[in-house]
Amino acid sequence: MRGEQHALIGILSAGLALAPWMKTLAPELVLIAFGGIFLGSLAPDADSPDAAIMHGLRGRKGYFRRLKRHTAPILPVIGTFIRYFIYFPLSAILLVASIGKVRPHHRGVLHSLPGISLTTVTLTAYIWLTTSIFGDPDPVPLAVFGAAFFAGCFLHLLADSTTRSGIAWLLPFSRRKLRGTVSPGSRLEKRPELLGAVLGASTFICLIAEPLLLVPGTTVKMLSGLLAAGVWALFLACAGVRIH
Repeated sequence: MRGEQHALIGILSAGLALAPWMKTLAPELVLIAFGGIFLGSLAPDADSPDAAIMHGLRGRKGYFRRLKRHTAPILPVIGTFIRYFIYFPLSAILLVASIGKVRPHHRGVLHSLPGISLTTVTLTAYIWLTTSIFGDPDPVPLAVFGAAFFAGCFLHLLADSTTRSGIAWLLPFSRRKLRGTVSPGSRLEKRPELLGAVLGASTFICLIAEPLLLVPGTTVKMLSGLLAAGVWALFLACAGVRIH
């Protein structure tokens, strides 16, 4: 999928999950969470030199144009860091450990559950080491960022699992893929945009459920989780995702 599609799906999924908690969480933690989701939703593509995280979002209209203008200066810096200080070292270790069988390629190790786990831990460790130079870092924002970044990466893999190329989630331990029928390069393919629309509508419902519809807060929290799981399950089913 395109970078702006990953970013949109990641942010809207986070909005749906966090909607019932918005008024109880500290504003800075909400911003950190959304920032982590946004970066994580693009990070796995650091294995491709022409990806959005290496050059900035390519959207040319509306909000994407504004988002491109504000993220273009920082995304290539983060993408380059992940590419050269996490992806390349990790790929080199796997290349040696597998005796040349696991070679670096797009949708390789960064598009796997072990890969995004190691990327999240390594990036969080880098941030902790950097911030510790200026004193003892607060572990809460760091933990929130790490969890959000991993969630963004996970959503990236989930979205790519619906495409014809698919994702080998357990690489390098298994090459079996989850693969669907979505064709991101086709102008006729509208399922990712429909997913974003349903996620956005579900988020709006959860935001107004308690103050306007007088739905109890505990019910809204359950509702947001069920809606998020249900929307994604429906999307995976409509995409015909299967194990290959």
